[in-house]
Amino acid sequence: MPKITATPDPVSAGHNLQICYTFGANQTGVSLTVRYSTPNDGDVVIGIELTPANPCYDRHVPSNCTGVLISDDSGAAEDLAVTVTP
Repeated sequence: MPKITATPDPVSAGHNLQICYTFGANQTGVSLTVRYSTPNDGDVVIGIELTPANPCYDRHVPSNCTGVLISDDSGAAEDLAVTVTP
């Protein structure tokens, strides 16, 4: 079963978050959408591509971020909400 993980959880605003994906047997790649909630700028949305050879991605969390939601664009894995601390 495909799965999204993030380390650390909770993450401190302004620090790095490592996003990883556990692939299913027949998956060759996945597109993830990462949504950072920021109170003054609205949501900041980025897309990342992961493969079994490169299943993780390090991303800086904005310093004014209040929450992170990571979604699998294919729907194979459940969404993951990450807690952000100031």
